[in-house]
Amino acid sequence: MSVSGVNPCVSPELFESIVDACQGLGIARAHVADALAVNGPELLGGSLALAGSLLIGKRVGPVQLSFLSGAYVITALASGNPLLMPVAAGGLAYSLVEVEDKREVLVQAGKGALTSGGALLAASLVGGPMWVGCLTAVMAGVAVKYALDRPEQARKRVKETAEAATAMMRRGARHPRTNGIPDFS
Repeated sequence: MSVSGVNPCVSPELFESIVDACQGLGIARAHVADALAVNGPELLGGSLALAGSLLIGKRVGPVQLSFLSGAYVITALASGNPLLMPVAAGGLAYSLVEVEDKREVLVQAGKGALTSGGALLAASLVGGPMWVGCLTAVMAGVAVKYALDRPEQARKRVKETAEAATAMMRRGARHPRTNGIPDFS
């Protein structure tokens, strides 16, 4: 959490009144300061998200924009980026206005949220160098999107993988050299 940054929208007096109100709810001053301040990485992330939303909304369409906006919502909540949430809300609102089938927009937004959440969860669970976490996040995001788009094929692939792993474990347990007992000598 970073409390450094520029507070572009709130006067010092209003900031103090917001802090007082939030502290009454049990929210720490540092968290409020971080939520109301914008730093360089948050500005870059919000700008890239806005550019991506504009391109997707114009070239691909509002339904795909709702998928991206759903992913942005989870990312904004996880990162505490105050610029990303309005971009996500704007993209979702635009999608809901432009498309007649509101259910499809909301389903795609939910799929985007699940994909982003799965990627963030996987990255947070993996230790080691940053590139390992990034690679894990990308792979998890692709796997979740695949499972959401093709649930029957994903179920079949998981079943095949589990059967192959079970067969491999059984072969290892019946290995004549160890008789199922690991040899630590």
